[in-house]
Amino acid sequence: MGIAHVAKFGSFYAIRLYELLLQFRETGWRRLELTELREILQIGPKQYPKFTEFRRRIIEPSVLEINAKSDYRVTWAKEIEGRNVVAVRFEFERQAQLSLAI
Repeated sequence: MGIAHVAKFGSFYAIRLYELLLQFRETGWRRLELTELREILQIGPKQYPKFTEFRRRIIEPSVLEINAKSDYRVTWAKEIEGRNVVAVRFEFERQAQLSLAI
């Protein structure tokens, strides 16, 4: 894991998600149950109870920050059973080289 990349992150959630994903860098994907993801990120069931809020406040900003400030590109998709989101699947790959900010 690139400590230089983690140092650039401003969000605890982006740092933690980056760490979670890199544990599976050999496979290039990771599936996390929504309850497990909430627990790992220390987000209680009363905080962002609807998935749309959780997605907008936690997942999307974290993925955007990882994509902008690290050497990995992350995409994600929700997994649904019935009408409920039960898991999130992240796919990621290492980019050849970051562009230099001059």
